[in-house]
This record gives sequence, C-alpha cells and structure tokens, in this order.
Amino acid sequence: MKNFIILFILLQFVICNKSKINLNIDFKRMNETDRKTTFNSSNKKNLIISILFRFKWKKILPFIKSLIKANLQNYDIVIFVKEVKASIIHNLKSFGIVVHEILEKFENIIVYNYRWKVYYDFLKNNRGKYKFVVSMDIKDSIIQKDIFTLYKNKEQFLGFSYEDAPLKKGFTGKRILDIFGKELYEKIMNEKIINAGIVWGTENEIFKFSQILLEKFLIYPQADDQCIVNYLYYHEKNLSDHIIFSDKDGPVITIGFTQRDHIILDSEVNILNSENQIASIVHQYDRHKDIQLKIKAKYCPEFVYSNNHFLNTIYFFIFLEMITIIFSIKIYLFQKIK
Repeated sequence: MKNFIILFILLQFVICNKSKINLNIDFKRMNETDRKTTFNSSNKKNLIISILFRFKWKKILPFIKSLIKANLQNYDIVIFVKEVKASIIHNLKSFGIVVHEILEKFENIIVYNYRWKVYYDFLKNNRGKYKFVVSMDIKDSIIQKDIFTLYKNKEQFLGFSYEDAPLKKGFTGKRILDIFGKELYEKIMNEKIINAGIVWGTENEIFKFSQILLEKFLIYPQADDQCIVNYLYYHEKNLSDHIIFSDKDGPVITIGFTQRDHIILDSEVNILNSENQIASIVHQYDRHKDIQLKIKAKYCPEFVYSNNHFLNTIYFFIFLEMITIIFSIKIYLFQKIK
C-alpha cells in the first residue's frame, strides 16, 4: 500500500510538470501563429491603454485573443507593466503590443490611481497622434468589436459605463461614505455605480479627464479613481461637458452585478446587450463562473483542454486508489473471518 501511495504521488508530480510544459508549448505555438496580427496603420490611430501589476499570462490572454478575433484596424495597444515576468513582456510584444515597464516603487500607491499618471504622461508626449482612446481593465474584459465605429463622426466626448447596481451595493459606496461623509453618501447612494474600469472617448477628453483625476488624488489621496468619478459626476456635476454613458443596452456593458439570467449569449458565445446586439466591450465577465468558462473555451481552448486533461487524470488516480483501498480492506476482512 505504501508503495502504491508513493507511486501515486510521483505520478501526480510528473503529470503536473508535464501539464506546465504543454502550456508553455501552446503559448509558443500560439504566439508564432498570431504574431503576424498587427494593430498599427499609417493613418491617425486609435489607442487602447492599460496597466498590468503582478498578473499572470493566462489571466489576460482572453483579452489579448479577443483583440485578434475582433480584427481591430488602425489601433495601437499600449500596456504599462510592473512586477510581471519577463516571459509575459515577451509574449505581449510578440502580439504587436507596445510595453512600457514602470520603474518607480509602488509604496502606498493605489494602482488604479497610478495608471492615470502614466496615461497622462503618455498622452502628453503623444498629443495629436490618436483620434480615440479607451482605457481598460484587461484582466476581466474582452473586446468583441470596434467600439469607435459608433463614434467616428463625434467631435468630443468622454464615455463611461453604468453598473447594474446602486452605489450602496458596491464597494465604491463605502469609499464615498468613508471619504466624503454620510451626508453625501445618503444623497447619492441610490444612484447607479459609474464604472471607471473602462473609459473611452476622444484623445483630448481622455487627456483632460486624466488631469482632473490627478488633481483630485492630491486632495483625496485615499480615494480611488472610481470613487472620484462618482463624486465628480453626482456631487460636483462638472466631470465633462461631453459625457456619455453606456448602460445594459449600450456598446459597453459591465456585468459584474447583472443577474445571470439577464445576460444573453448567442450561439457563437458573443455577449449581447439588452437590445440583442453584440456589445463592443464586456467588462467583469469573470464575476459569473459559467460565462468565464465559456469565454476561456472560446478564446483560449488550450487552457480548458489542459486543465480538464489534468483534472481527469487526477480523478482517475484517486478513483484507482479508492478501489485499491476497498479491495485491500475486503482481503483483510476475508482473512480475518477465515
């Protein structure tokens, strides 16, 4: 019995390492296949900008693969990274993504706020290069189609998505209560949460927005960007003269608080808005486990196969060990009775 258990542990170790090797091979093959895809063009470009801090590759791969599937044209993808593996930086670059490593130390810094500093600096150094810009949380978002085709004739605007919940239900409401006090909280607690994870608009409006946030962070250093956005819009009412919103029927849907039976998927696992149109951007898809699995299966089937193959192998050996134990007990009892 001891020998069998030792053999079982050794087999698990070998299988686990083999699974990791297979994943690395899949990454290499995938990069070689997809590296030909480019997001650049000769005309004035659009920009997707984001920040990564201590994220694993497979956490952001659905977003990367969704870019390819959406076949975006005339885009730059710029990602700022901090404390990520060199292999992730290499993989990002192999997909044609521009990577900037952050060298400053992150001490007492809210990452969600710091991103607006690097965005501000980047846009300041590239004024006039981009027509439209979208700032994105990429760990829990996918792009299903080009959002800016909807706004190609719009001069100046700044876009946000609502969450399907009031401020009192989310963490943002608690932040507002702690930072701005009970009076303001009670005044706006039933208003919809404005999400700051996806912000899109014309280059000039995004630049001005980043500048406003940086000024507010100096006054309220404990507030995150989403807290400030809701404070600005619902209290100061001076966020922008050109603000637009996307609700559950718009091009950007934030589905973290949305009831599962209200989320619609078509036969090709495109997530639809309430108008049964394919949403351009889907945010917080990972808050619903079945949707997360469907997204992974669509964009990263190699993960699903590898994980299922590994789990099935483990289950097999557990089952085999249980059969062996039962058989051994039966032999022991039979010998004892005899």
